[in-house]
Amino acid sequence: MAIQKAGVYEKIMLSARKEFLEKGFTGASLRTISKNAGVTTGTIYSRFEDKTALFEEIVGEHAKKIVSIYNNGIDSYYNFNPEDKYSKMNDLTVDCISLMLDVIYGDYECSKILICSSKGTCYENFIHEMIQKEVDSTEDFARTMYKLGKIEDEENLDKGLFHMIASGFMSSFFEIVAHDMDRKVAERRIALLRKFYTGGWSCLFNVDIEHSGR
Repeated sequence: MAIQKAGVYEKIMLSARKEFLEKGFTGASLRTISKNAGVTTGTIYSRFEDKTALFEEIVGEHAKKIVSIYNNGIDSYYNFNPEDKYSKMNDLTVDCISLMLDVIYGDYECSKILICSSKGTCYENFIHEMIQKEVDSTEDFARTMYKLGKIEDEENLDKGLFHMIASGFMSSFFEIVAHDMDRKVAERRIALLRKFYTGGWSCLFNVDIEHSGR
């Protein structure tokens, strides 16, 4: 097995991040990456099968961390009994968002590549896959509240509407990356965004979701 020269991996990563960030996955060139890293394309191919593998090396674990936090929140919600789904859902959402922000801002450049430069990769639908899970959990929440008698109008249990609302919220959430928001600014805006959507849900369902955990 060939001995890998110290520092080469780090140079490739720095160059690849810059190239993907500036040009996106489809526009990025391994030739440019190798040139800016001061190595040959052969050196890159000795470590990565192709451009896809290199992109995966950069964003893979980061994406898994974000999804894992979100999935853990969803799993926790489904493990609640019906009454807790109402009383604990709001606090669970706040905690989940805070943890996701920790990961996003822990490596903001990687988050930017994941959200803004992944067209042409398996991460192209990263946000949309989360939206679908949000829709399913929202439908479960709504039907649970209906069974508990907290929601009276069954016509509002509209999954198509839930998809529209969830899509708006999740897409807006990741605007913090698309528009390079400072974390403090992002936290304030997301808090207001949550207040806006929570007010909408409370009006639609005629339940006080904002104070459900208090």
